[in-house]
Amino acid sequence: FGSDFKIAWSSTLLGHASAIGGIIRITDLDFVPSGGGQTSLWFVGSSNGNCGHLVPPPPGGFYQTDAAGYHAIIGALDLASCELDYCTTWGSETSGIYTAPYAVHSADGSVWVAGYTSGTEFSATQLPAPSAPGTGAIHSATHAGGLGGQWSNAFILRLKPSSYHLDYGTLIGGERDDILLDITSDPNGNVYFTGE
Repeated sequence: FGSDFKIAWSSTLLGHASAIGGIIRITDLDFVPSGGGQTSLWFVGSSNGNCGHLVPPPPGGFYQTDAAGYHAIIGALDLASCELDYCTTWGSETSGIYTAPYAVHSADGSVWVAGYTSGTEFSATQLPAPSAPGTGAIHSATHAGGLGGQWSNAFILRLKPSSYHLDYGTLIGGERDDILLDITSDPNGNVYFTGE
């Protein structure tokens, strides 16, 4: 939407959810420098069906097509060409709810994604430990929600935009619902989360 109040470009995204009553939601956007003076528009959201137009990254980037249930969506749009550079689902292969309502670009160049999930089985690829953890570093791939995963735990992911590499992920929460509701960063590269 331009300063002249005209729509410069619009498109549907990700096809449609194939499940009856399927829903795809894009819930947050952030601008991320992509090199050469270009900028990408990163987006996050969720879907409860099969997504069309998933776009794999170069080798070494995170890419998943088999996330079950109501899974998270993470992607990047090239603003110069208005084409998808990258798009993946995220979630375990078991049923559950995975929604990624918020994303932010931090000063260190990372894209952080925050959400919540009732899924209970995650691999080291989906929730990788920090490569050089310091004292007190937080990392858990164990869902602590009670009632057989009916309660949600929050999740936090960090991706590198240049390679689409998922280099950190963790679950946060206890036996009851833990839901992240917002995320922001400061000029020093620190990232802040709030929730309930």
